Amino acid sequence: MVSMRKFIAPFLLLLLVVVVFHSWFLPGLLSTFDFPYFSPLMIKGADVIPYAWGYHVGLDGFAKFMSPYSWIMPLINIPQVIFGRLGMDWLFIERVMYLYPFLILMIVSPILLIRYIFPKNNFYLLSVLIFSFNTYALMLAGGEIFLALSYALAPMILIIFIKIINGIKYAARL
Repeated sequence: MVSMRKFIAPFLLLLLVVVVFHSWFLPGLLSTFDFPYFSPLMIKGADVIPYAWGYHVGLDGFAKFMSPYSWIMPLINIPQVIFGRLGMDWLFIERVMYLYPFLILMIVSPILLIRYIFPKNNFYLLSVLIFSFNTYALMLAGGEIFLALSYALAPMILIIFIKIINGIKYAARL
């Protein structure tokens, strides 16, 4: 009976994830203006280094122009090139490269942070609820996928900063 209780909270959390993000697990296109759809022709023509006059850029937000040398272009183009050459479509690429990693990070990173700061705390799943299902996180998941991925990585980055600060304190004592 005790071992069954250990699985109830993670199961309920997983159920909540499936209910809230149910459309991500169903077939069909998931695309918004900030996270566009790339047709098979666009994926076939994608290159790691974007062409300045290609149809992958321009009229894409960013004041009606998006620089092909922007920091975000490799994050879009490299998965298109790799998976596109393997014959996979955008529906697969967007889920495997962006959406599912976002969900995994939204669950794992707050748990890691709470476990690092409070190692004996048993309420670590509460951190997932607070971090992953607030209105800002849910709004980001609706289209600003690169900002959402950076938001999901924030607790892990905070752990790294804490480790660096602790390392500096330790080195200063020597």
